Amino acid sequence: MVSAAESTSPTPDQHTDIVSLKKLPLDSYTMTYPFLDSYFRNSNFEIGGDVSVLRSGSFPSVQLTRDENGQNGWMYSKSPLPSLTENDIEIEIAFKIGGAGQSLYGDGMAIWLTTTSSQDTHGSVFGGMDKFTGLAILIDTYKNNRPGLTFPYIMPMLGDGQSSYDNDHDGKQNELDFGVDGCGVRGLHNAHRVKNSQLRITSVHGKFISVDILYRNEDTWKTCFLISGEPLQRFYEVVGDKPLYLGLSAHTGDLSEYHSVGEVRVNSLSNAPGKYTYLAIANKVNEGQSRWDGYVDDDGEVYFPDEDEEEYEQEEEESAKQAPVANRGGNRERDNYHKLGYFAGSKKAHDKINRRNKRKAKLIAARNQRAKSTWVFKILQILMFVVFVVGAYAVVAIYRANNRSKRRNSSSLGF
Repeated sequence: MVSAAESTSPTPDQHTDIVSLKKLPLDSYTMTYPFLDSYFRNSNFEIGGDVSVLRSGSFPSVQLTRDENGQNGWMYSKSPLPSLTENDIEIEIAFKIGGAGQSLYGDGMAIWLTTTSSQDTHGSVFGGMDKFTGLAILIDTYKNNRPGLTFPYIMPMLGDGQSSYDNDHDGKQNELDFGVDGCGVRGLHNAHRVKNSQLRITSVHGKFISVDILYRNEDTWKTCFLISGEPLQRFYEVVGDKPLYLGLSAHTGDLSEYHSVGEVRVNSLSNAPGKYTYLAIANKVNEGQSRWDGYVDDDGEVYFPDEDEEEYEQEEEESAKQAPVANRGGNRERDNYHKLGYFAGSKKAHDKINRRNKRKAKLIAARNQRAKSTWVFKILQILMFVVFVVGAYAVVAIYRANNRSKRRNSSSLGF
């Protein structure tokens, strides 16, 4: 189950921008065992459709659908979430997807942040409403028509109140329109290495919305996708100042699987970092680093390639400007600094210079690798062109030789 306790993280002296996340549980959006009160209602969520409640077994849960065909189930918060444009929040969901089917199963479930109240939310998109306004996180377990992707597949969809879900192509057009790629989660169905799967949505206002998932191993969190920059601004523009409700839904059609939700928790974050890399380290996310906005080097140092490359270029320009002045003999200490890359200072200053030099070396290596890759690609293109020309010439030569042979045979036969 998801714990409401504060997460641990690297100590502040390792990463000055990383601190232990301070989480304040928001009880108005919590759903935990025993799920229903004596009147068979949940005080925080409206529940409907083909939902059933399992209070025993290895995973007590609210089942949005059973492992049966033609099921739809949904649950939506009775109260709107705190404004995502003004507050930092974290949503944690413990869930399981599975069933008797080993190769054919479906269709999937969704997590919703929508402006629509619970009475109008259920529909044809994984049990939720089409043409919604807000953000949907779609967990698609059946592949209709998206070559090249691994399924199950998790993707974000921005709803503007008018656009429909591209069901025939598993949301391909919606993903392209939003400009944020999802992630494949092979093994999510009947995940057997974990007690239950977990999904975490973190919204840091004005910075990013991230989605992390745990499903393969108990200690292995993976970054699924990160919404920031222009897509995040579009989300803010679409939603405006409208309140957002938290919802979960699921659907089965001709195929089936169960979708069980064991726990929902929402926390307010009082000290969320402004960069996802720091949040990922604090939350011990250890896969999907290619989607982070920064990286962690072998020494545990966090660096941001774009910022570091810009800083490196500025330093190079500054060094070029100052070097002639130093060479005129005006400042031997500064001259030595530019020649040797260090100066007589405190240990902290030395460490900072050493870390910066390491990052410079990595940036230079990355540049060289990109240049090398470019040349290799060009050489491969030339080789492919040569092979194509030689092949075409060989085909033409063989064709002409066959024709000459046929003409000679015809002549010898008297035709």
